[in-house]
Amino acid sequence: MRKVGRENSAGECPRGGFILLLVLVVTALLSFAVYSFSHLMVLEATAASETLQQVRRRRLAESGIELATAAFRQRSTGRTAPQLELQLDAGQRAQVL
Repeated sequence: MRKVGRENSAGECPRGGFILLLVLVVTALLSFAVYSFSHLMVLEATAASETLQQVRRRRLAESGIELATAAFRQRSTGRTAPQLELQLDAGQRAQVL
């Protein structure tokens, strides 16, 4: 029994080119999806890093304000406040006299 629609009289499959084109399109779509996901993850990592830096800077500023407030309170009561030196990131220094 002969299968209808599989081969023509020359023995060639008429859908061979269509399958190849379909595989090419699916491969291109999957490649685009992987690229998009990769790009999105890089953006998320950058945003998370920036948020962490922002939180660190805010906490450092708040602690500096608290330290200055404590030094002013000690001076207003007549006590001498100890001289403090802080070592910050990137070799920066801050002093409370």
